[in-house]
Amino acid sequence: SREFRPLSLGCFSSLQGFDCRCGNLFCAIHRYSDMHACPYDYKAEAAEKIRKENPVVIAEKIQKL
Repeated sequence: SREFRPLSLGCFSSLQGFDCRCGNLFCAIHRYSDMHACPYDYKAEAAEKIRKENPVVIAEKIQKL
């Protein structure tokens, strides 16, 4: 089971936690990646997605007359 990980003393465990891509469960305040120092690399994931969805297009050469 995943662990509820609040990062400050003002956080209280609630019935609703938020999943992060780093694999942890966070409170409403710390659910965003910049609020809990998330180690997940969002930039690399986005770059890989762009590479997969937009393949390189190479046109055929035109024959000169």
